[in-house]
Amino acid sequence: WQAYTKTLLVPFAETFPADRLPRLGALARRLFGEGWTPGSGPTLLRLATRGAPDEGAKSIPFGTPICFEDGFGEYCAGFARGGARFLAVLTSDAWARSASCQRQHLAASVFRAAETGLPLLRAAGTGATALVGPDGAILASLPPFTADFLLVDLDLPEAAATPYLLLGDLPAGLAGLGALLALALSYAKGGGGSRGLLAAAAARRRRSH
Repeated sequence: WQAYTKTLLVPFAETFPADRLPRLGALARRLFGEGWTPGSGPTLLRLATRGAPDEGAKSIPFGTPICFEDGFGEYCAGFARGGARFLAVLTSDAWARSASCQRQHLAASVFRAAETGLPLLRAAGTGATALVGPDGAILASLPPFTADFLLVDLDLPEAAATPYLLLGDLPAGLAGLGALLALALSYAKGGGGSRGLLAAAAARRRRSH
């Protein structure tokens, strides 16, 4: 049989930083137990299919990020780099009792589909259940808080190396570094922040007089 174990556990809910906060960790263990044991990373499952009579049985590899794991682009990219043909997210946002929370969590899946270039199936206990295309378009979905099922046709495109799979979070890191550099240059040109601004204002007043 096949199994995937959730790896990215929710802090203070599914796991506790007992090594960094030993007292809080001890209290959490007394109240909630030992917590969950994380898995070992993106593990692919295989969906058995039947090919043409002369081809025999086949299987399709896919990834199953669980709940808020779809909030981590680099982690979900690991499924795609391992050969997944689609992603299947299992989740439930019942704790929030909020349609806006469902839409916000669905937005994370939209990004993961676009980043990996893979279609994404989303099965949720209370929402949002949906089919997301490899370009991030929501192709089908159920309304919030609806007891129903969603039947869709899943087209599997040929695997392709998207920019995100090639570069990961590097562009975002470079953009952040560039923003910090621009802030530092602006600070330097202003003569040191608020004091520089005050000095510049005083100089303008002197010139005006």
